[in-house]
Amino acid sequence: MTSLIHVSLQKPTMFGQRPVSEPMYFAPLKRYTFDNSVVLPLPFSQPLVNGEAIVPLAANGPDWCWMSKEPTKVGLTRYFNVPETNGGVIEY
Repeated sequence: MTSLIHVSLQKPTMFGQRPVSEPMYFAPLKRYTFDNSVVLPLPFSQPLVNGEAIVPLAANGPDWCWMSKEPTKVGLTRYFNVPETNGGVIEY
């Protein structure tokens, strides 16, 4: 099942916070099956519009997780699980 993840990223500036415009990258850390297909652990990019995006990600169990790379100078990496939401949107 796919869940929708709401991402909202801001960056500090001398004029206050501004939306991030660079894309984020997401990848599963293990291959998995989805609708009778094997999904490989390859990254994809997600553009941010005014610092925001709704990202559809497959829900995962305890045997693997998702990885995201946030657009910082060092490429901040985050690892997280995605629960089934039955059509709802959850915050990143």
